Amino acid sequence: MRLRRIIRNDQLILSILAVFVGAAAGGGVIAIRELIDFIQGVFLAGTSENLISSVTSLHWAQILFAPAIGGLMIGLFIHYFIPGRKPRSVAKVIEASALQDVIKDGLNRREDSASISVYRATHRLWALHQLALWSKTFSVSI
Repeated sequence: MRLRRIIRNDQLILSILAVFVGAAAGGGVIAIRELIDFIQGVFLAGTSENLISSVTSLHWAQILFAPAIGGLMIGLFIHYFIPGRKPRSVAKVIEASALQDVIKDGLNRREDSASISVYRATHRLWALHQLALWSKTFSVSI
């Protein structure tokens, strides 16, 4: 009888599930970090702690091609394993937030004052232009 009452408590079940999901996510982060250290050890002969000192003794071609091969591997992974081939990441969220700020500041500023320099004004104009091209290219309405 008491076990049924505990099982029917949704908040308790969700809390227990959250612990397991959090532990799995933490384990995944640790596994990815260890994989990165392993790959750095194979290609660059060092881990994150001693990477700079170990890179100084490598041949120039290894320093040049190791990141290029890594980028190629990630590109192939995205091409073959990610549906839609558009990775969603924290960087995309930050980029979207920054673009919203540019739109808000650029479109809401109606006065021409000395507080805005020509440099900042041209960069805002460039950012708005890039945003318009981006929205046209990807058929996104802003």
